[in-house]
Amino acid sequence: MVCAGFQGSLIQVAEPNQDRAKFLVETYGVKVKNSLDELDFTAADALILAVKPQVLLNILKESSEKIPPSMLLVSIAAGVTCEQIGEQFEHKMAVIRCMPNTPAMVQMGMSVLFSNNDASEQQKDFAVGLLACVGEVFWVTDQFLLNGVTAVSGSGPAYFFYLMEGLMRGGMNCGLTEVQSKQLVLQTALGAAKLALNSDQPLSDLRQQVTSKGGTTEAGISVMASADMLNTLDEAVQAAYNRSIELSEDGSTS
Repeated sequence: MVCAGFQGSLIQVAEPNQDRAKFLVETYGVKVKNSLDELDFTAADALILAVKPQVLLNILKESSEKIPPSMLLVSIAAGVTCEQIGEQFEHKMAVIRCMPNTPAMVQMGMSVLFSNNDASEQQKDFAVGLLACVGEVFWVTDQFLLNGVTAVSGSGPAYFFYLMEGLMRGGMNCGLTEVQSKQLVLQTALGAAKLALNSDQPLSDLRQQVTSKGGTTEAGISVMASADMLNTLDEAVQAAYNRSIELSEDGSTS
């Protein structure tokens, strides 16, 4: 958020790790406290819950009395529902769930939002403005869809990194240096994504435009097709989707 223009001195962070706390202060100029209980909630519009799903509910339960009813809660914890968060309080709370992804660190993120019925339009606009600073944003009206969002865009960067690892290794096996292979892979991935974003054509059409009959690309695609790569990717997304549902059904794996 600081990189996107937010003033660091207006941001409070609860971070018990002293090395990490020092880094945040020196790099971004934010105010860092040791725990959630030490934050000044009277000076805040929203509380961003950026902790592991397994510990979120316990943290809220321990600190719920200190969090005012007017506070907007923005949670990025996968699988933890608005209802589960709300149950930790004796009063109604405005809760917005957000599934961002790691490219947000370079203002190229994809964030999907869902709100409970207690969030005002002003609070929803605040959440959009907050997340739009680090990339694209859209809403879903069915909270259950966040499981699919988690499986595709939340986990998606890791899938692409995995594919890029394989392409890099392939380039090096063809005699390229590690530096050369990495540059080729990263720029090609960036260019392919931008080309797809700027085109109205289906991805399959863009792929076929590169795949000349009897050419080098067709030879490579044939190997991927033989390995049933599309089905493997589908299975990977389904596995992540099922795990997101499990986290929710486990009550955030408390």
